[in-house]
Amino acid sequence: MNEAIVRCRELCKSYPVGDGGVQSVLTNVDFSVAACEAVSIAGTSGVGKTTLLHLLGGLDIPDSGSVAVGGRDWSELGKTAAADWRNKHLGFVFQFHLLLPEFSALENTAMPLLIRKTPRPEALRRAAAMLERLGLAAHADKPPVKLSGGERQRTAIARALVGEPDCVLADEPTGNLDEKNAKVVFDMLIENCRKQGAALILVSHDTRLAALTDRKIILHDGMLQEEVK
Repeated sequence: MNEAIVRCRELCKSYPVGDGGVQSVLTNVDFSVAACEAVSIAGTSGVGKTTLLHLLGGLDIPDSGSVAVGGRDWSELGKTAAADWRNKHLGFVFQFHLLLPEFSALENTAMPLLIRKTPRPEALRRAAAMLERLGLAAHADKPPVKLSGGERQRTAIARALVGEPDCVLADEPTGNLDEKNAKVVFDMLIENCRKQGAALILVSHDTRLAALTDRKIILHDGMLQEEVK
């Protein structure tokens, strides 16, 4: 197997609850994903799937344990360095696309490149190429409000992939789509990550789509259990 792109070791996370106690969400989680590997994470609502993605992406801090992306542990990076590392090495796709309403599909797609100070003409050129690849060339100049649900989610995928990240973290990316559009979006994530040599970590309640990934992992009682295919 290729070298791990994302690796966590003995990861623990808990949250305070209303009675003054503590609710454990993740307990000694060991997990790694290699380049070109697609892994789905399933589990009941509220079990901690989104928390795990946020920890993997350096958006949350574990109680103990470590998370490394591209060989760098989040705990070793300050806030600014972590933001730069995240921009260069990770792409995010959320259930709600989170596109910026004041910008066009093209500008939304180019945003990760513009943030890393890629010259604007180059950023827009690469964004346009990614939109074309995802069948959205005709919609590049439209704001999100003028796009359909499927088109908005494909734009969000274009934004996640345009910077050629080492890993894409996708949190219920097809949750608001009909079955046809869900399959299209899922196939695009898989295909483009394979082409870019990226890892894909997908949280999805759709068991049919999850079954198409290389590995399926169940999060239960704070621990990961790999499902044998």
